[in-house]
Amino acid sequence: MKKAIFWLVLLLCILTAGSTSKAQTPTQIITADRVIELAFARNPGIRAARYRLESAQHNFDLFESELSQFTPLVVDSKLVRESDAEKGAEITAGLEREFFNGASADLSVGNSSVFEGGTQSHAQFVESKIEFPLFSSNTKLKRLSERTFEENDLREARLNYIDEVREQIEDAQETFYERTEATAMLRALIHHRGDLQMLVTSGAADGNDRVEMLDRIGSLASDIREWELRIETREIQLVQLLAIPRDSVASIEEVSVDVSDADHLGRHYLVEPFEHIFKRALTHDTESEILQRVIENAMEKVRLAERGKWNITVAMDGRYNYAESRADRHDSYSAGLGLRFKKFDHNVLRHSRAKALADVRSAEAGIEQREAALRSRIGEHKAELDNIVGRIRQLSDLRASRLRIYTFKRQDYLDHTLSLDELLNASRNLLRAEGDYHRTVAEYLRTIRSLDSLCGVYFAKLGLEINGM
Repeated sequence: MKKAIFWLVLLLCILTAGSTSKAQTPTQIITADRVIELAFARNPGIRAARYRLESAQHNFDLFESELSQFTPLVVDSKLVRESDAEKGAEITAGLEREFFNGASADLSVGNSSVFEGGTQSHAQFVESKIEFPLFSSNTKLKRLSERTFEENDLREARLNYIDEVREQIEDAQETFYERTEATAMLRALIHHRGDLQMLVTSGAADGNDRVEMLDRIGSLASDIREWELRIETREIQLVQLLAIPRDSVASIEEVSVDVSDADHLGRHYLVEPFEHIFKRALTHDTESEILQRVIENAMEKVRLAERGKWNITVAMDGRYNYAESRADRHDSYSAGLGLRFKKFDHNVLRHSRAKALADVRSAEAGIEQREAALRSRIGEHKAELDNIVGRIRQLSDLRASRLRIYTFKRQDYLDHTLSLDELLNASRNLLRAEGDYHRTVAEYLRTIRSLDSLCGVYFAKLGLEINGM
């Protein structure tokens, strides 16, 4: 029996280990698009900003609920004693609804009792009361002013959230593109080292040439280790930014840029009119959108201040007694209507209007400044792209030329018509051209990343909306 239990436990351990190893099988294929998706979903900085925004939204909703709330139960009671020994008691239970503009409505049922001369009487009733303002812009102005402080906190949280999304995604993209650059450079170094090793192993280089060739191969090996360390570092940074286990990554794809291709990455930024790019960037600019909301809110305050000289409130109430305990009982009712007038200090309204207009002018100046900054940044990036694409074409031709030169000189060396120094110089020139080319491609990718961020090209895919924030 003990042996059977032992084998059963061993079998369960094997099955559990098998399922664990299966769960740890790398499955993530990291592409440029996947970097954006994972960073948005899992990056700790973005998640923290998202929770701060959620907290600010709940705080704002709480503030509005307190100004405009529904109270499902209100119980009110009182005892009365008058000088002629008459005593009474009344209790009501009902509900209330308050509105943002200062209006209110309540409905309740109740019972009243009167004790007089050894007798008592009771009455049950339903009563309601409604108050609503006429031309009460001053009340609304006051509440709008109170809400502005809460709105400012919410706006700041929204702006910080979008900025955090952009910043963290840009960091992840930067790391991804730097790894692409390092991988391409490493591949070129390994290929070139292999070519030189072949010359040594084939016996083409002997004597002093062999020693010098081995020294060059050792130097390339050191460069290779340096680029391998750079790739290792970028991969560690990337999985940290994406908040995924490193052992879950099956592969990280590279981004290729061929500017001779009619539909290469980022080409639309080169051919698209400047104003089209600017309008897209402005549409996805959080600061401009928030400043526009400030203007709308301030203009509403201006309109309210201009007609907010009076508060005129209408009050209507009614009561219906539907059951009484007296012998001569009968249903009865009462109704009332009232008006309340209040004129406000002109100086208060004047200062409110002046402050709102100043807020409008400040926001308009801010939008103007922001648009100028966007135009400048987009213009700089477009000029950079034009320059970089031209350099990529030149470096691509130079790289091909250096490769041809190296190939010819390699053959000349094999034919013993060229010295090793000349061959190694051609080798260094080729690798220098390779490095310049890949660095320039990485610069191109960084510029595309900046324009993508400004224009919010991934916002729709991630469900982010600037309009309506």
